[in-house]
Amino acid sequence: MSAFDKTGIFSSQHNITHNSLAFEKMCVLFNVAAMMSQVAGNQDLDIDDGLKLSMKYFQLASGTFQFIKDHVVSVIPQGPTPDFTQDTLDALVALMLAQAQEVCFMKAAKDQMKDSVIAKVAAQTGDYYAAALKLMQKDQARPCWDKDWIPLVAAKQAGFLAIAHYYQSLVHKAVLEYGEELSHLKAATDLIVNSRKCFDTVHWPFRNTELAVQRAHESAKRDNDFIYHVVVPEAKKLAAIPRASLVKQVQPAFPLSHGFIELFHPLVPNPTSSCTIC
Repeated sequence: MSAFDKTGIFSSQHNITHNSLAFEKMCVLFNVAAMMSQVAGNQDLDIDDGLKLSMKYFQLASGTFQFIKDHVVSVIPQGPTPDFTQDTLDALVALMLAQAQEVCFMKAAKDQMKDSVIAKVAAQTGDYYAAALKLMQKDQARPCWDKDWIPLVAAKQAGFLAIAHYYQSLVHKAVLEYGEELSHLKAATDLIVNSRKCFDTVHWPFRNTELAVQRAHESAKRDNDFIYHVVVPEAKKLAAIPRASLVKQVQPAFPLSHGFIELFHPLVPNPTSSCTIC
């Protein structure tokens, strides 16, 4: 998801002209955060280095949007443009964090971590997307997004919770708790159906998950009907799947470039050059 989508945030006709270096800094930082999201989203997620860089830049993007949210109000003399409203910035902070956690899930699955660990990471990913979805639907933020953003985020919320239930079912299967296994698979089936309904396009990202859940559910149900005959608890009576958050906002450090050189430093007196523009 890119903040550069011309049909999204920057399609507004509301403009601000303000002669302020502090405001200019906020505008530049917004573009920097958007570019970080682009860099994160364009990594090769089939290799470890790509996964690490993607996690890094999504967290940096989240922290940069948070920095803008904390400082932009004081530098805008009038009502902000849609991209600088508190609701929009809150949503972008949450969305970047959700995508960082999603990459963590990819890493956990790729490394074949324990089923219980993957379930925790997936459940937290679903929670982060739920938080982002709620913020994206607020009145001031909602008009900013391309028409596919909210349905996709809703699909990811349901999809990752389905994945969490699927892996939790494997945890119960390993200790012969077949009733709990089947209940989690039923919950996963319902969630994956909801996910597809939210974003039923060729770009829906859970086709492999859908197939795995369907096969596991059919197999578990058949085994229970013919072999185990255990009582299947209702989903609401299952113990909550624990969560594991592996990401956080990373605030920008200034200067942003390690090789930064102040071009105008030799042209002004030393007392002036040592002053900081807030």
